[in-house]
Amino acid sequence: QALVVGVLECRLPRRAREQPHRPRVGHHVRKFDLEPQRPHHSHVLADVERICDRVGILDHGRLVTEGTLDDLLGRYALPLYRLDPEPGQAAATAALAQRLAALGWVDRVTEDGNGLVVSVTDAVVASRDLLPIVVAEGVRLASFERARPSLEDVFLRLVGRDA
Repeated sequence: QALVVGVLECRLPRRAREQPHRPRVGHHVRKFDLEPQRPHHSHVLADVERICDRVGILDHGRLVTEGTLDDLLGRYALPLYRLDPEPGQAAATAALAQRLAALGWVDRVTEDGNGLVVSVTDAVVASRDLLPIVVAEGVRLASFERARPSLEDVFLRLVGRDA
């Protein structure tokens, strides 16, 4: 069994409890067994992102931070780049991940399916240097994009492990 050590607590936004939003939100309240105006716990971070306007992140019972989603993303989220290599390049992609992880402006490199998600501390340097490094490593990309950070990215940065 897995032990969840990070928990998110949230409240439904006031606008969701008022007309004309109630019919649309009522479906979510029933789906997630939520009771309006009371705190709710979840470790399904995508659901929390969709239905809550204030979030608190707990770790071992200690409040790490709290605020609106936009506030937390602004304070803690780092720029992300998603690299999806063409198929058949597992060894080259692994070498690229190692090289990127060793760079001072790279915070974290994680595998996402067959691709990589690169979290950076300096978006200016990353936007200038990331693609030339991919080319130098000989990795052919199917796609390359700057991705929007999520609540999960904030959670992992603050707590250091999956929910």
